[in-house]
This record gives sequence, structure tokens and C-alpha cells, in this order.
Amino acid sequence: MIGHRQDISPHPIPSPERGRVFGRKDVWALFVGGVLIVLLYLTLAGSQAIRNEPAIPSSDPPSVPVLRAVVVVGSLEVKPTKPNGKAWDVFGGLPDPTVLVENLTQKTLYRTKQVDDTLKAEYNVRTVPVRAGDELRIRVDDVDVQFDDLIGEHRFRVTGEMIEKGDLTLEFGQVKRLTLRFER
Repeated sequence: MIGHRQDISPHPIPSPERGRVFGRKDVWALFVGGVLIVLLYLTLAGSQAIRNEPAIPSSDPPSVPVLRAVVVVGSLEVKPTKPNGKAWDVFGGLPDPTVLVENLTQKTLYRTKQVDDTLKAEYNVRTVPVRAGDELRIRVDDVDVQFDDLIGEHRFRVTGEMIEKGDLTLEFGQVKRLTLRFER
């Protein structure tokens, strides 16, 4: 068989009548891949939108910049007994108060050191940053060995007026007086 040559190529040459570059399986794979990419994009974009909380409308006019400050816990005075009339600690002991300041909007918190055996404490400590419109939670606890006793808890929304004024005095629960300052 002289003159007759056989092609022994490992890859067959596509026939001209086929004329397609992609087969049905290729088109289907591209379609499914595209759908998966779009779904992944929408999932990531949706989770980012959920994480970003909507802006809290301020009571200030839009032309006024949002006021910012740092909350300073000043002094604390606690009522002499628990709400049920019992002493704060066993054998008639006084409370060991600590103050937790939590900015619920910005998700920041600060806990003061405890002051042992007292109804009056001076902290004068800078805690969390705030801006007009933020929601704060103030919690005062009597620190004990096993279980802490709640002295009082209070939530409020910071206003531009509070920051402008600079001082705030609160009374809640068994807290007779808690002074806060807003330092700009």
C-alpha cells in the first residue's frame, strides 16, 4: 500500500459538516455556571445590605452636621437597699457597683471598674463614642462572687441637644443618681 497514508493523530479532526464549536453539554454547562455566578453575586450583595443598618434619622435638620461626642461616666449614687428592701450583700454589706455603657447603634461597649462597698462612686472615665441618634444602654450592677445583682438599667436615644448641653443626670431602678457628660 504505497501512496496511501493513514493519519494516526491522537485527536480526531472534527468533520466540517458538524460546524458547531460547542455541543449541547457545553452550552448547558455555561448556562448553569452563569446562573450560579448571578446567584452568588445576589447572595453576597443581599448579605451586605442586611449587615448595613439603615441610617437613623436625626432630629437635627439635614444641613446641620451630625454631632459626635464621647460619653463620660461621672458619679454614681445607689439607693441603700435592693428593690425588695434587703441589703445588697450578705451581712448587710454595701454594693460593689460597676457601670456598663453600650452604644447599641455602633455596637461598642465599655465597663467601668467596680468600686467596693459603697453607695457613692466617682468614675470620671471616658467610655464609648456616640453621635446624635445613637441608642445607648446604661446598666449598673452590684458585682458579687457568684451572681451580680442588677441595680438598674436604662435605654435612651442620644439627641443633639444632649450633646450640646454636655451634662445628663439619670435616675432609674435603684440608681438614685448617675451623671454622664458628653465630651466633644
